[in-house]
Amino acid sequence: MTKVRTLLILLAGLCAGMAQAGAWDEFQARCLTPYEDFQPAIISGLPLVRDGYALPDGAVLVLETLPGDGTRACRVDHRDAERSGFISWVATVQATERYRLADEENAQRVVLYSDQWIEPQLHVFSEWESGHGSYRVLETELEALKQQGREPGSQKTYEGGKHA
Repeated sequence: MTKVRTLLILLAGLCAGMAQAGAWDEFQARCLTPYEDFQPAIISGLPLVRDGYALPDGAVLVLETLPGDGTRACRVDHRDAERSGFISWVATVQATERYRLADEENAQRVVLYSDQWIEPQLHVFSEWESGHGSYRVLETELEALKQQGREPGSQKTYEGGKHA
């Protein structure tokens, strides 16, 4: 009986952990993956709050349309200190050459560009400062960047908080 009770407690803990996805998981599922699939962000079932849509653990999903060219962006603002999912994703997409790091020197901000496999090009931002963070995906046109002389950065690597 004790083994069964212990197993049930462990399963309940695992299920609770899965139900409370971190900010990175929410961002990836609701913003990044849909944008990579040429779909809108997934907001169905989310309550509307002052600045956007409420996510678990106090995170907020914000949809943006930039003035001028109508560029779309999707952002998750959070207080989630856990970054291992993002760091793992960065390593994977760099190894497969799907994304590359921009020329950013600020260790609190990471910017990646989709590496010519998708048009419009995607820029993925991650920022952390004073206990607040955000993940953002911006859909942009590579041709427009080239015309403005802001071509994507050179190949770099990211190692969990510092650029190499």
